[in-house]
Amino acid sequence: PLYGICGDLPLPRLGCLLVPPEIAQMEWADGSIRWTVFVPSGYNSGTTGFFMLDLEGGLDGTWTEGASQDFVYHEFDSSGDGLSPVTVVDNVNDDHLVDRVYAGDLDGNLWVAYNNGGTMTTAYTSGGAEVPYFKANQPITSAPAVGLGMNGGQDPNIMILFGTGKYLENSDLSDTADQYFYS
Repeated sequence: PLYGICGDLPLPRLGCLLVPPEIAQMEWADGSIRWTVFVPSGYNSGTTGFFMLDLEGGLDGTWTEGASQDFVYHEFDSSGDGLSPVTVVDNVNDDHLVDRVYAGDLDGNLWVAYNNGGTMTTAYTSGGAEVPYFKANQPITSAPAVGLGMNGGQDPNIMILFGTGKYLENSDLSDTADQYFYS
């Protein structure tokens, strides 16, 4: 079980996880700087998003959800089928705190969230609805890589690199569809 909390937290939003979580420092909504565990919702979770768990949360034997509590869930898509592994990035001001989170999903969406005063916010919207940064139309099942961008002076000055493909189910063994790499 993940940190021994799978039975303690009401986590119907937590699906199948295949990789370890990311751990980094982040500013929370109450202004505190905390070591934070970033956990994708995983596959077959019924939602696309990620958890942010205070590394010291639950020490009293209980877990409380909320911006100034033990964990927060950031949801990109309430009808999605889970989020692939996340990549956390400090790219805005070199303060060594998480500024952005990048991740893909089984629907081929590449999602981006940014830290907005201690609260994660989906970076892109259209008509008031949260939308992915990019839609590949094929599953993205590995964490995106992030590198220094080539357009100096723009914020964020980074490149996001990711590929498509899925190797999670028996039917994936015989899938010969072309897959792609994006940057």
